[in-house]
Amino acid sequence: MTLVPDQMTVDTIINWWDLVPAAIGAIVGAFAGGVPAYLIAKRQSNETLKRDAEERLRHDKINANRVFSKLLQMSNELLDLRRMIEDMLERPVDPEDRFPNQRRVSVIVGTEITPVEFDAAELQIFVSERHVELINEIDLLRRRRNALFVQLNEFRERKIAHSQLIATSQELVVDDSGSTVARVTKADHARMQFEEAQIEALITPLIAMVREESKNCVIVSEAFNRAVSEIFDQGVQAIATEEAREYLKTIGEELPDLSDSAEKP
Repeated sequence: MTLVPDQMTVDTIINWWDLVPAAIGAIVGAFAGGVPAYLIAKRQSNETLKRDAEERLRHDKINANRVFSKLLQMSNELLDLRRMIEDMLERPVDPEDRFPNQRRVSVIVGTEITPVEFDAAELQIFVSERHVELINEIDLLRRRRNALFVQLNEFRERKIAHSQLIATSQELVVDDSGSTVARVTKADHARMQFEEAQIEALITPLIAMVREESKNCVIVSEAFNRAVSEIFDQGVQAIATEEAREYLKTIGEELPDLSDSAEKP
């Protein structure tokens, strides 16, 4: 016996097949419009990310160059101080002088209190497992340099005040031989001796501090050079330390060469 579908079933099947081309067309149209739109959006996103990365790199280089400028300033100041003080310490004094350093070292000009400061943005480029210690080294050098200049300013003021004390306490007289000599009273002499002792107690540790920091600034500068050479391909200046090393070597300060001891990336 042959089964014949009723007319409604046949019509339903025919109507369903009529929808298939429309559905396929809709799907193909969606792909045709969606894929290019997706590719365009992804390209735009990549371009935005690239621009953001380039802008971050530009700001990082600006901050690195700011650190360079401040490190260079501190290094020049500390090394110049070292040269001046070492030259002054060559001055002859009486072997019996109880306060020789304050006698040799004159008022040091150019050491006004102008603190060096770094902000977080300038140092954040070194926030990594490899370079985080450099942040501490730079900040410690900054703080010691600032403290040193405060104490040098105090030394300058005490030295000037002592010179004024000597000038006002001395009395010029002519002795029996016709020579002019300066005389001071016992009270004024005691005051001068006290002031000289205080100035000696101030300048002696400062000399040691200048000597130490003149070496530290070279070591920190070279650590900065290694760090920026690893972080940036170009665009950040390096601090020249060869001349400083040569000078320190001439006065008996042989610094370790740390260029090969840095851990390779």
